[in-house]
Amino acid sequence: MLLTLGLTACVPEDIGGSFQIVNATDRPLYFSTARIPSDGGRYDHGMSGCGRPGLKLYDEDGQVVVHVDEKWCAGQVLTVRGPDEYTLESASG
Repeated sequence: MLLTLGLTACVPEDIGGSFQIVNATDRPLYFSTARIPSDGGRYDHGMSGCGRPGLKLYDEDGQVVVHVDEKWCAGQVLTVRGPDEYTLESASG
């Protein structure tokens, strides 16, 4: 399994006040009660600051597709490409 991670610090101005998830897989993903469509579907999780490490995204069968062990913050984008294959980077580039 490939893990690609480009971490940035939590930006105090938390760009847009949300943490974004982009689903670049060919299947829907689930985060809490949100369904994120496949092939580029997006979900904006409105928040300020950072969430706890341990974020999980699931497939339709309830299996974990991605488990982010690092801190994730407003102003970042999580792009999921496959099982345990993702990038986490600042939305500002």
